[in-house]
Amino acid sequence: MKSLKNFLILFFLILITASCAHTPAPILPLDIRTINISIFSNKTLIYGLENKLTDKIIEKFILDGHLNVISNKKTDTILSGEIISYHKEPLSYDREGYITKYKLWILINVFLTDKDNKEIWKEKFEGSIIYIPSTSSLYSPSHIEYETEEDAREALFENLAWDIVNRTIEGW
Repeated sequence: MKSLKNFLILFFLILITASCAHTPAPILPLDIRTINISIFSNKTLIYGLENKLTDKIIEKFILDGHLNVISNKKTDTILSGEIISYHKEPLSYDREGYITKYKLWILINVFLTDKDNKEIWKEKFEGSIIYIPSTSSLYSPSHIEYETEEDAREALFENLAWDIVNRTIEGW
């Protein structure tokens, strides 16, 4: 009877431990070691977004180190994408009617294919960030990270780039 009780306790402990563990299965086959990252297309009217976003994605894949980033077509995978929209929206105003807070918002499509142009995954990514411009009456260097649209856009692209790396390597 005592051994049955010990067995049941052990069984439930193993069951509880196994149900709590969440390790996403890698999405990429083990033979994939290289990635070519194409310059994203830009469907917005804002010049240069595609280069800055693509550069940030390349930088994050290099930092991650799971895949070697190469520029030629003899690669295991190709990452490509398109910037669908980019908006700068005012969020709040001061008493004089000046904008005190902005929200940057971006929507992109990203595609990962293998060397035979077979789709591995495709996904829409949306990102946003709020910033207070340095001309705002709310501006105080002690409480704000971003004071220009360029600074906020850099942080937004950094977040998106890590999301794309995680989606590619970890599957989520």
